[in-house]
Amino acid sequence: MYSQRFKLSGMKRILVPVDFSATSVKAFRFACLLASKVKGSITLYHVAEQLESPFIDDPALRKRYNQQTAADAIRRMHRMRVKVCGENARVPVAAVVGKAPVVGNILSFASTHHMDLVVMGTQGATGIKKVIVGSVAARMAEKTTRPLLLVPARCRMNEPAAAVFAADPDRATAAHLQQMLGVVKPFKARVDVVQLVRKTDDPASLEAASASLEAYVKGLKKELRYTALQPRVVACTDVVDQMERLHKTLRYDLLTMVRRQKTLLERLTLKSFTQNMAYVTTRPLLVLPE
Repeated sequence: MYSQRFKLSGMKRILVPVDFSATSVKAFRFACLLASKVKGSITLYHVAEQLESPFIDDPALRKRYNQQTAADAIRRMHRMRVKVCGENARVPVAAVVGKAPVVGNILSFASTHHMDLVVMGTQGATGIKKVIVGSVAARMAEKTTRPLLLVPARCRMNEPAAAVFAADPDRATAAHLQQMLGVVKPFKARVDVVQLVRKTDDPASLEAASASLEAYVKGLKKELRYTALQPRVVACTDVVDQMERLHKTLRYDLLTMVRRQKTLLERLTLKSFTQNMAYVTTRPLLVLPE
């Protein structure tokens, strides 16, 4: 690993994987916005392709080539820092170059260096591209052991004034909401704790779900000491479809989902709801591992 630190200190450690695309620049901007609020620090992380022996037989030449590639990436990250943060920015930024494989190295670095949050851009993917190519962001969403904030290419860069926490009262815990508040509380965002329920012909069933969620959120308000939490039950015929179109039902700037742990059989037979949302989301998506 080849690295250079510009400055690195602070309360919150944010990792931003970059490939120098416009999407990764947008993710970096969001990270800077958050870091400036929480007095945190950012590490830019670029995975460089290492030249192997079939291309250059001489080990010394190969080593120099790979070192030059890493040094060039460091310089590009430095220019990116200046472009996004400015010369005299208060947010400490470090630059690190890692090696392939991309997802494995990002996750390993985040874990080893105790990153609190990973922020990265996502282009999304649909149809045949989704099947064949997939998305690094989607794979990160499926495997991350750290909170992961995905910033879609199509989203507008706004301070999050309203957020949604997709709740499962049987699974979601106060700890997950507390992690989410670490991202949205600095912006004093309103948080809708949303539970999707299937439509039925029995109005009493919907009333019971609403009452249960209201009691659940009331307890969370007290425990987390954050009063801007509001319960919201959304009735729908198809939970997956409704989640994909939730931004058309509710106005929000950031969505949070808890990615539950699956058994080996479930991983082989079931599609990942969270991974699919990484493909289709048009709002920043915060993925929290269970």
